[in-house]
Amino acid sequence: MEGVSDNLHIASFKNRKMHQCPICGFQTNNQTSMQMHSKQHVGPDKIFTCLYCAFATKYKETLSEHVNRHSGERPFCCAYCPYRASQKKTLKVHMRKHTGEKPYACPHCPYRSSQRSNYKIHMLKHEK
Repeated sequence: MEGVSDNLHIASFKNRKMHQCPICGFQTNNQTSMQMHSKQHVGPDKIFTCLYCAFATKYKETLSEHVNRHSGERPFCCAYCPYRASQKKTLKVHMRKHTGEKPYACPHCPYRSSQRSNYKIHMLKHEK
C-alpha cells in the first residue's frame, strides 16, 4: 500500500501549475516559493508581487486589483449600467459618463474633461 500513496504524492506534484518568473525565468510549482523569489527583483518598499508579471507594489489591495487584470475577474460594478471593471479606478472613470463629472479643467479656456489623458492632449494645443 505504501507504493500507492507514494505514487499519489508524486502525481499531485505533476498536476500543479508551474509559475515562471518573467524577469529571470526561475520556475516553481509552488506559489509561495514564487512570491518569495519575486521579492529579490524589487525594492524593499515593494513587498507584494504579481505571480504573472513583474508588477510589484507596497499595497495588498493594489496587487489584488492588478491580478484581476490577468484573471479576467471584474468585481467592480457600475450602479447605472451593466458595466463591470477589474479595478476601482477604471470604474471611477467610467462612472463619470453617468454623473457628468469633469474634474480636469483647462486654466486657459472653458474646456473640461472627465479623463486626464484627454485633458493632457487638450493642453498641448495651448503650448503652440
